[in-house]
Amino acid sequence: MQTPLRYRTWKFIILAMVASAGFAQTAAAQAQPEPGVGSRIRIALPDSLRAAPLMRPVLLVTGTVVRTTQDSLELHVGGANSLSVARSDIIGLSVSEGTSRMRSAFDHALFGGLLFAFATYAVDNSEGHTRGRYIAIGAVSGTAIGAFLGAMSPFEHWRKLRR
Repeated sequence: MQTPLRYRTWKFIILAMVASAGFAQTAAAQAQPEPGVGSRIRIALPDSLRAAPLMRPVLLVTGTVVRTTQDSLELHVGGANSLSVARSDIIGLSVSEGTSRMRSAFDHALFGGLLFAFATYAVDNSEGHTRGRYIAIGAVSGTAIGAFLGAMSPFEHWRKLRR
């Protein structure tokens, strides 16, 4: 009995899903040019002491914008005092879009579906028989588990500003 989707078709579907998720970007016209006062932002600063293999040594600081000037940003990080950072020192800048259960559920569902489909494919292929039905069951299971976990623990979403 032949399955409706063959082995080669599943490879192309999984490859297309991964490629489309990796190439998605926001439109440049929708980007906020400057974070306003009261915005929650995350900045990346250079750090020479935190060297890690295959990663750029950066220090991430998250806070709320208190004041902006031409050459610096003043952030409320915690406590009574604010942190003033020179704009020339900032490597990266992201603005918080808040937490969303739906978006977190979608992101986790996509990742879980791809992970379970790939794991099912790897196990079936090592045993010598690859069946699209089992891969589909694995993908649906991973999607359901990922959506549930994402909805139960939403995370903060960040939008990078072009510098």
